Amino acid sequence: MAQGIDAARNGMVGDLWTYASAVSWIQDSAKATTQVAVMSYGFLADLTLSNLGVDYLVSPNGGNPNNLNSAYYANFNLENRFINFAVSLVKHGEAKQNFIDAYGASGTAYDTFRKAYAKLFGAEKSIDDVIQILSAEIPNGRGGTYTRGEYFAEIGGDGGNGLGTRAAMVGWLMAEAVKADKGPYVDAVQAYLADIGIDGKAAALPVFRSAYGAGGDYAKGGPSDPGLPGERASYAATTPSSRSWPTKAG
Repeated sequence: MAQGIDAARNGMVGDLWTYASAVSWIQDSAKATTQVAVMSYGFLADLTLSNLGVDYLVSPNGGNPNNLNSAYYANFNLENRFINFAVSLVKHGEAKQNFIDAYGASGTAYDTFRKAYAKLFGAEKSIDDVIQILSAEIPNGRGGTYTRGEYFAEIGGDGGNGLGTRAAMVGWLMAEAVKADKGPYVDAVQAYLADIGIDGKAAALPVFRSAYGAGGDYAKGGPSDPGLPGERASYAATTPSSRSWPTKAG
């Protein structure tokens, strides 16, 4: 996961960190890149990415011209990174069937919003709240405005209740969860980043939240939690061409 940290950041100077400070820096640095990939695969497809998978999706040198550090994503804010990544993953990628199973092939935007919100935040949204959020006027980038729901439909490209439109909406919700630093999937992503931050390695798994979420082996306090009491993290380069990563010291 050599390039999981944003390429634009130069890293922190210093040889020795506490484990908590190292992980905190990783989580902050990865919000616009690694967290987009890990959260999207984890929430939309229920898959855990390996370090090689993260490199492909994030690294400028990973062989993917549309990686999250590429020119394609350079001008996107956090919300639009999540939105565009989610649309691609649901319409054309590995999350399509899981999304259909969760929200229906012909489900409504309102129902999808409420289900996704409950999963992401662990709380319910009333239909009135959903209508208000989707009806809110936002800039359309052309000197006018449109509703947030119309924006999702424009990005999704398949109508008000299409898979792409609903995926765009869920992508926006994932970004809101990350920005608020709330919810079980945000906790799971942070556990994943803590795990991969130790040695830059992670195994691909056919599950995500059950491995890294509450009660999982890799969750905070779980049997494979890398952040055990008294541990420290030192800042060490993994390869000559890669970004440096904190490593655990007893």
